[in-house]
Amino acid sequence: MIKLRLLFSLLLITGFWAQAQEVNFSGKITHPAGELVRISWGINPLSEDRVSHEAKVGEDGSFQMKFALDKPHEVVFRHGEESSTIFLHPGDVLKLSVDAEKFDETLKVTGTTPGANDSRFLAAWFLRFQDMPAQQTYYQKLKDLEGEAFLEWRNGLWKKQTAYLDSFARKTPLSADLKKYMAFRLDFSRRGDLLVYPGYHHYLNKLETDVPTDGPTIKYVMGLPLTEDKAVGSSEYLDYLNSLVSIASQSTESVEENDNQSYFRNKLANIQTLIPEGPSRDLVTGQVLKDICEDGAIKAFDSQIQAYLEQQKGSSYGESVKKIYSVMEKLSDGNPAPAFTLKDLTGQEVSLYDFKGKVVYLDFWASWCGPCRAEMPASHELQKQFEGEEVVFIYVSIDDSEAAWRKGMEELELTGTLLLAQSWEHEMPLAYHIQSIPHYVLIDRYGKLVAYNAARPSSGDVVVKQIQDALSKPYKGGVR
Repeated sequence: MIKLRLLFSLLLITGFWAQAQEVNFSGKITHPAGELVRISWGINPLSEDRVSHEAKVGEDGSFQMKFALDKPHEVVFRHGEESSTIFLHPGDVLKLSVDAEKFDETLKVTGTTPGANDSRFLAAWFLRFQDMPAQQTYYQKLKDLEGEAFLEWRNGLWKKQTAYLDSFARKTPLSADLKKYMAFRLDFSRRGDLLVYPGYHHYLNKLETDVPTDGPTIKYVMGLPLTEDKAVGSSEYLDYLNSLVSIASQSTESVEENDNQSYFRNKLANIQTLIPEGPSRDLVTGQVLKDICEDGAIKAFDSQIQAYLEQQKGSSYGESVKKIYSVMEKLSDGNPAPAFTLKDLTGQEVSLYDFKGKVVYLDFWASWCGPCRAEMPASHELQKQFEGEEVVFIYVSIDDSEAAWRKGMEELELTGTLLLAQSWEHEMPLAYHIQSIPHYVLIDRYGKLVAYNAARPSSGDVVVKQIQDALSKPYKGGVR
């Protein structure tokens, strides 16, 4: 049974039965914003890896690339700081034209059908439903509308989007692959929005009451068929499944506040309850196990991870989880924290070794990061609470610009050990596998990781307890 299920998952995920054909993709860019154009697409919803092809832009703005494609794909076309989605089919011969100074408004794709028609639809779709005005309207509705009203508005938007797809297809023939892809995307993005509505509504209105887990938007979604295995290739479907399991786990009484391990245990248990055996369960289980790895909780869930890797041996899901497991195993709690040496405000080199015998609270941030800045007042208070104790607060900025880093520190009146890593690609954030900020890491007196994903300063008693527990263990010598 397991082998049959894995085979079905492989068929859905890889489409390996299809024979790869060459795609010939060329075009011309007016007012080029760089020397290269790129086409890329994801391997599967769990993977951070992407297939990527690039070509040089000539002096006249022209480019051309050829590559093999085994099945229809939504891909990302990127030039300079701009990007757009295109829907490619094996064997397509397409030409793109765009003015880089008015990217979204001028992008056009011509050539063989169905690729040209499908890509024209996606360009029109973006301007109508995804451009900034549409995004602003969405967040305003999240904030302003109460549950029943938001449910009515979001379902209404879904009907408008579906009607637009149908209307476009009547005038311009679209492929069955695109229409199926869009149907899943529209449905499960709608369901995902309805599931996360209560949390966002509370956050945007700064409500202090508990976020409800049984409101009208959630009840509506729970009344629909919960899974659709044919949608496993859609990132919107994975987001929906993850939200579904997350909400069920948050409403479980055994979860303690900010107890990630209990939360993950409940997520894994709720997957078994909510998601029937099959590709959908395989997909969302892989996502939760990846989250566990990135939380630094590998040791507590190692048996579940190993069981999944054995079950998914040879599948792209299994490879995705295995890859993050191999990276994060070194960063799981109890292992040595990666050593580093960075320069401070005065240009002096500071290393982790300098703080042997002390507890270290690492704060990864950047001057442009709103959530990072929002945490700084609480961080000031946390420092005051541990003033005079053997705790070091180290702020590691990933700002590309040293001037922006210095200005940000001045504006925020930061104190403590202030260091600059200067970009995501610097060896220090790479060593700590920093994928988003703010991110906090707690290191004990011996240089070992106490909490790879430590609590935020604003978590109050939770972060205080984490630091106090680390301080309670005496230092008996030894080096980092």
